[in-house]
Amino acid sequence: MNDDKLLKNAVDLIVLINTTINNIRLYPSGSELIVSAINRIDALLPALFKSVEAIEFGEFERTVLFQGEPLPEKDQKKPPVQSLLKVMLEWKIRSITFQKEVSKREFSGFIQTVAKTPEEKKDEGALAQLISDQKITHIKIDKKIYVELGADQSIVAGLSIKDEDIAKYILGDQPLTDEILESLRVFAKDPEWMARVFTSGVSQLMESSKEHHSGDLSATFARMMASFETISDSEQSALSETILSAITDMEDEAFLTVLT
Repeated sequence: MNDDKLLKNAVDLIVLINTTINNIRLYPSGSELIVSAINRIDALLPALFKSVEAIEFGEFERTVLFQGEPLPEKDQKKPPVQSLLKVMLEWKIRSITFQKEVSKREFSGFIQTVAKTPEEKKDEGALAQLISDQKITHIKIDKKIYVELGADQSIVAGLSIKDEDIAKYILGDQPLTDEILESLRVFAKDPEWMARVFTSGVSQLMESSKEHHSGDLSATFARMMASFETISDSEQSALSETILSAITDMEDEAFLTVLT
């Protein structure tokens, strides 16, 4: 996270959310303190939405994420951040997304809901249902987000998969479940990731070339390309450009494998 001001505003938002939750728990509905806290949140949101289309908080291994990346350690230790983490764990929330169009009414309704414990709301349904019942459409629960851990590994809302393992799904070496497919579609929005997995797939094809005929490899390569089309929402031209870019960066041996 390189935008220090965006990060500061995000932490400020967490502080205000925590303040509002505490006020809701301490004071009657309609209290001036609650109204004031909601107004402060509403006043802060435009500063955040100048930089991002949606504000995303997530939880992974008891760490709070913002825009798919862990908050700095110094912020993780702050009481309001720990309080948000506690709320997310209690409600089993893996991610919260506030869309740009979110209204003050929606924000207020959401905070009023999570200020209660799941036990207090158990007769009214799951959190997603509670939000839906209030016609809150611009706050999404458990929308998939991911954080890069390194050059060969990513996380999507708690699902950890290495690029080499993803390539096995793409090549058809492992069954593609609905859960994996949904997660891969999130990854596929990133052209750099697509190129990386394509390269990993070709590397596995090169290993296979020592044991299989060229016809088998051609069929596997065609299957891999079909898998890319399945998981990608990109236009065909954009997908082709990503693959072409990856091919031109390959070493000669890998390049020949693709052409064979």
